[in-house]
Amino acid sequence: MLPQDLSIALNKEIRRAWKTGEKIKVEGLAFVRSTETQLLNVVINPHVPSSEDYTLVVISKAGTVNTEKTEQHLQQHRSSPGQDQDYIMNLESELTEVKNNLQIAVEDPETTNEELQSSNEELLSSNEELQSSNEELQSLNEELYTLNTEHQLKIRELVELNDDLNNYFRSTDIAQIFPDKNLLIRKFNPASASMINFIESDLGRPISHISNNIRYETLLDDIRQVQRSHEVVEKEVELNEGRHLLMRIMPYVTREDKYEGIIITFVDITTITDLNNIVRGVFNASMSAIFAFRAVRDAKGRIKDFTIIAANNVARRLFALEVKKVEGGDLRDLAPELIGGELMEQYVSVVENDKSIQRDIYLEEKEKWYELTAVKMQDGFVGTFTDITDKKRGEQRIRKSYSELNEAKETLKKLNIDLEDKVKGRTRELSFSEERFRLVARATNDTLWDWDLTGNNVWWSESFSKMFGFHQSGFSRADWAQHIHPDERDQVEAALYTVINENKSQWSCEYRFKRENGEYAHIPDRGYVLHNEFGVPYRMLGSMLDMTALKKAEMEVANNIAQRQFLAESMPLMVWTADAEGKVDFVNRQFEFYTGIFYDDAMEEGWQQAVFPEDLPMLLDTRERAGAVKADFHCEVRIMVSKTDFRWNLLRAKARKDPRGALISWVITTTDIHEQKVMNEILEEKVEERTRQLLAINHELEASNNDLQLFASVASHDLQEPLRKIHMFSKLVKDRHNGDLPDDTHLYLDKIMQSARRMKALVINILNFSKLSAGHDDFAVTDISQVVREVMEDFEVIIREKNAKIHVQDIPPLVVNKLQVQQVFQNLISNALKFTQPGVTPEVIITGKRVSQLSFTAPEDPNGRWCRITIKDNGIGFDTEYKSRIFGLFHRLHSKDRFEGTGIGLAITKKIVEKHNGIITAESNEGEGAVFTIILPMEQ
Repeated sequence: MLPQDLSIALNKEIRRAWKTGEKIKVEGLAFVRSTETQLLNVVINPHVPSSEDYTLVVISKAGTVNTEKTEQHLQQHRSSPGQDQDYIMNLESELTEVKNNLQIAVEDPETTNEELQSSNEELLSSNEELQSSNEELQSLNEELYTLNTEHQLKIRELVELNDDLNNYFRSTDIAQIFPDKNLLIRKFNPASASMINFIESDLGRPISHISNNIRYETLLDDIRQVQRSHEVVEKEVELNEGRHLLMRIMPYVTREDKYEGIIITFVDITTITDLNNIVRGVFNASMSAIFAFRAVRDAKGRIKDFTIIAANNVARRLFALEVKKVEGGDLRDLAPELIGGELMEQYVSVVENDKSIQRDIYLEEKEKWYELTAVKMQDGFVGTFTDITDKKRGEQRIRKSYSELNEAKETLKKLNIDLEDKVKGRTRELSFSEERFRLVARATNDTLWDWDLTGNNVWWSESFSKMFGFHQSGFSRADWAQHIHPDERDQVEAALYTVINENKSQWSCEYRFKRENGEYAHIPDRGYVLHNEFGVPYRMLGSMLDMTALKKAEMEVANNIAQRQFLAESMPLMVWTADAEGKVDFVNRQFEFYTGIFYDDAMEEGWQQAVFPEDLPMLLDTRERAGAVKADFHCEVRIMVSKTDFRWNLLRAKARKDPRGALISWVITTTDIHEQKVMNEILEEKVEERTRQLLAINHELEASNNDLQLFASVASHDLQEPLRKIHMFSKLVKDRHNGDLPDDTHLYLDKIMQSARRMKALVINILNFSKLSAGHDDFAVTDISQVVREVMEDFEVIIREKNAKIHVQDIPPLVVNKLQVQQVFQNLISNALKFTQPGVTPEVIITGKRVSQLSFTAPEDPNGRWCRITIKDNGIGFDTEYKSRIFGLFHRLHSKDRFEGTGIGLAITKKIVEKHNGIITAESNEGEGAVFTIILPMEQ
């Protein structure tokens, strides 16, 4: 294809580019063409962006020179004889190997073709002999077949019919007897032998002479009636052993519609009869009225009424249906009170939508309340009406009692006001310091709250403002939750809403609550849930106690028994005191209410019966060790609740010492932490189990990933080897026999080489895609603008050919893997230069701005932690509906004949962006170009 001097020089430069791996430019390469000497400029790039196995050679004409200068150029570029000889020998060895391979490939098909041709000739001769013999046999067979076919068909039909009847009689459990016109037994099946005592010798005997086990005396009369009238008789009869049978007597009619005898059948319906009796018993045993209805529809298929198909005894009595024919009657006629108002629409909804209903209805005619339950049954429903009049009256009495309780509450409020006035008068008379009294009152004063669950409004008492510094008006339940310590917020809210949703009546919890000044107070909170007459919670009352103030007050209370009892009785905690030896001398009422142990029974060592036996030794040992060093202690123990159960409590004991440091007594408080304890244990078990599962899954994923990496590498190498040979041999055939091959063969060879190149690029891209999951993250600070410029140099030729314009603005440096990010820009710029509109100069704009968030709509921020990069072109674009699918593996919007490609480039791009903890998207319309937006972190 090239002159010898030019071919040798160019081959030498290509091999040098392969060896150094760098781009080489050769200027003034001379060769003689006709009578003129031509000069060429050559650019050799050993690394093509789309594939590492191809070398780009660009040759451009530089002009012509005179003969003297030509000799100088030829002398400069002429290789030494030794180098030329080595190169020629290498080419000859390669050509010899290719020639041998082609010779082997040509000889094998020729040998196989000769063998197949000889075998085909033998088969043809054998086939002719067999065909002549077959024609003789066929003529004889047709004559015999004509004579035998009619007889065989008749015999086969009769045999099959007889076998079918015998097998049918043997297999069925239905007893069948066939008397003829004279009532002589012509045939019977085995199932009838147990009912009428048949034996084989009974065939031909009159049926009246045969004894049977049926409790039915008019059997012969019914048979004779059918014999006379030719009408079917069907009755239920009973055997002597108690089984129930459905008997049917019908005439035996031939195909010519002639009467030839009787058919008597017996079907065992004992199970059905027993089940029917059981269902009837259960049906009538219910204390509720039960109806079964079937829908009555008009011509358009809409339900207009319901037919009663069954009703129990209670339903008949309740709605006075004893004297009426209930089954088959319409609901509107028999019980119109059950279809009034919106009931008909709800019945239709049950049938059409399979949606069960349960509601209370009031029947004014009967002055009674009923609980209605309706459930779909085929094309109808089953309705249950339960008399709940007494229940409703009880609820009315409860509401009346509730009203009376409200009145009593108002009375108590008045008494409370009087008591507060007396307390104020008594307070003025007290000789204690006003400041000391204010501290004690603040420590023991509860914050009351009233939560309206319907309107989500909360009322706080005045103590709330004093205790926490917030104004009580406008402080919502959401504000309350936000001021709970973050470590306890979820648990407290979960416990609160669990009590409400599960219709429990009491809630208690201890948590840390943030004051207005930022400090946390230890709060035991307790609430009671109020339910309406339907059992729905609508209100919640409770109180909050500042444990922080109480702890300070405990030291002061130790010097005054009256103050100690006052504080202890006012706290919603169990409080008890003991001497230095551990003998209890005081418990508050909360201790009695909680454990069920009376005050006197708990004194000295009696309190130990409230502690779970397995926890008592630990508690006593802890107390002894703390008493030895005169220090406080705390532990978790299970304490008895109302003498029936044990619940976990947090026991805190403070050592009271005299000025000399000697232990005087213990002040002990307990807080119920049972729900928290149980929840923690459950959570720990779940966390441990989940950890084990994750470790096992992680191990399996690591093994699978290693296997996939190994498979991808081996498969890629094994796939590329035959592709290289296909391409090499195809090119060799085309070059060597260029003038001998027809035009269509040239086309086929071009398609083979093109497919081989495309397949090789596909294998390489798949291998690159799989390598992205290997986890090799060589991140470093990279100049993205420089990376884009290097990619533009790789596309220098195609940019010049298409006269494309690429505008690159300054992009901030990022911490990335340079090679992977370079591949991203190569894929996107390659697509922008590939998918161009005819007659339109390609134009690509690349920009980069810092933003504040990982979002495509985030505003620009000079100090943002993310960088938004956009690549915009004016190409053919794509439909918006494909914006998410174009990043899929092997997804193409155009055929390979129109635009080359493997369909993997954008998938690799997305995976690289995600590997850099970024995101990518695309926006476009057909014919309007495309915009790819990438957001990457400034630092990894």
